[in-house]
Amino acid sequence: MALFFALWLLPGLISALTPIPYLKVLGVTKDTLITAFMIDELFIVLPMLTEQTKSLAREHGLDERQANMPDVIVPMSFTFPHTGKLLSLSFILFAGWFADAGLRLAEYALLGATGILVFFGSLNVAVPFLLDLFRIPADTFQFFLASG
Repeated sequence: MALFFALWLLPGLISALTPIPYLKVLGVTKDTLITAFMIDELFIVLPMLTEQTKSLAREHGLDERQANMPDVIVPMSFTFPHTGKLLSLSFILFAGWFADAGLRLAEYALLGATGILVFFGSLNVAVPFLLDLFRIPADTFQFFLASG
């Protein structure tokens, strides 16, 4: 799925919304993508990706304001809850079932809304908060740590 997004969807979206061709986007970012897949450390890759994106924007005639947008967009996207974090909501359902303190159907909407908001931060803080919110024993958090 990550390859689909990194090699097809995101470069295609960039080429559709800007005058930058698809192959040029891939050509400039291929070293960064290889590094990202090999070391799996976002803090090393973010500055590289930001600089390459800015140089690509300047090369294709975007004005200075548009060329500096990656300084804001790339780091900001790091804090948004991604699929891996959102999948952790299913742990709350499992923990409730396991501890025989399952959620009622009416609480699912609260779990979804609250979960998305608290997952802007760390999972190790958000999961105990959600366990407490739904009165699920805190001991089940150890299962979450072991599974991670």
